[in-house]
Amino acid sequence: MKKRALVAALCCLSTASATAVAAPVATAQTATAKKTMADQFQPAFPEWSRMDKLTERISVKGVPYGTKLTALNPGVSGGGNEEGELSVIVFENGEVWLWLFSESDRYGKTVSTTVDLAVEYPDGSTEVVTHTFTVHPAEKLQHNPTIDKGVIEVGMTTTVKVLDIPSTASVTLLKVPQDWNVKQEGNTFTVIPPVEGNGEFVYKVAFSDGTSKVITNSVQARKVVPKPTTPKETGNPQLPGVDTGTDAADDKQSTPAFSGGSSTAGIIAGVIGVVLTIALSIGGAAFAGLIPGLKLPF
Repeated sequence: MKKRALVAALCCLSTASATAVAAPVATAQTATAKKTMADQFQPAFPEWSRMDKLTERISVKGVPYGTKLTALNPGVSGGGNEEGELSVIVFENGEVWLWLFSESDRYGKTVSTTVDLAVEYPDGSTEVVTHTFTVHPAEKLQHNPTIDKGVIEVGMTTTVKVLDIPSTASVTLLKVPQDWNVKQEGNTFTVIPPVEGNGEFVYKVAFSDGTSKVITNSVQARKVVPKPTTPKETGNPQLPGVDTGTDAADDKQSTPAFSGGSSTAGIIAGVIGVVLTIALSIGGAAFAGLIPGLKLPF
């Protein structure tokens, strides 16, 4: 009986052990069955360490096919945010469009936008997640290379420099104006245009972050016409209508000067004139008789 009792006791122990082991398994299966997709999945988005264009499309990761996204922030799905730097447009199929605005300081800084997203899974479960989209613009979006001269002189050696590039960037000439003498040293071109006309410089700027851009700048070569020289005047110019007294001085120098006896000579000449007039009026013979010894030529 003890044996039986022992066997019975062992049987009871085995049953109890089996029950104790089986119970947790059933509980785990029940808990798993109650979990929704919202509990099992966590939406994630790729981060951009360098964005080399103004727009980029990214897709949500870590969710099953058929998951739908909706932006809860006012105006985000419509294409903008209050700062006007980075727009986040959310599509229902899980795609997100990132758009850099031109007002963001020439893309010279890191910009970000935080968005609240409603996530609806295929099983009908939902959740709200918050994600901050951050963009680090590439160097090619931060700079706008151009040359510093638009007009140069024909036949003259001119130095043309590429502006608005970082010191770590390199410049490669791809095309120069035909028949122009061009030499490159770093980001500087030494140019001698032989004739008048427009010339195009095409060059590639490679930035340290691996991005690059090709730039085309136009330069005009012109002939410089020398200005006519004005002959140097030795004296003071006489303005129209202004009497400087120069003519009067010249007249004084060219006309002989008379002494104080000039008035007496004038009186004598006047008397002679009167006498001749009287002589002519009364006749030469009669007048000669009035003055003894006077002989007239008529």
